[in-house]
Amino acid sequence: MDIFGGIIRTEFHVEGSREHSVRFETSFVLSLDIIKDECKIEDCLDRFFEKQRVEGYQLNGKTVRAHHTLMFEKLPNILMINLKRFVYRDGMIKKKEHVYFDDVLTIEDRHVSPCL
Repeated sequence: MDIFGGIIRTEFHVEGSREHSVRFETSFVLSLDIIKDECKIEDCLDRFFEKQRVEGYQLNGKTVRAHHTLMFEKLPNILMINLKRFVYRDGMIKKKEHVYFDDVLTIEDRHVSPCL
């Protein structure tokens, strides 16, 4: 692994089951959606790391409720953030929303694996 690489942990859960799967990916770049007209970079991080429902997941021939969550398993030495400024609606449109950030970015504990 390179010196910059962090590790993102992806957990997949089927609701009502104690079983879950965990996958790890090396990453030092996060691609964040801009979520509203004016927001803070922390708002974009919250959206990236929030629990995501998996629609239409099939288990043993039945549709069940499932979700996945992301978190840092290992923080990178250098974190690059890509803000998704373009959307595609009958062509490419550039978003002009403002995203505010401080000189120092604090990664909240809720975005980090408790194992870290």
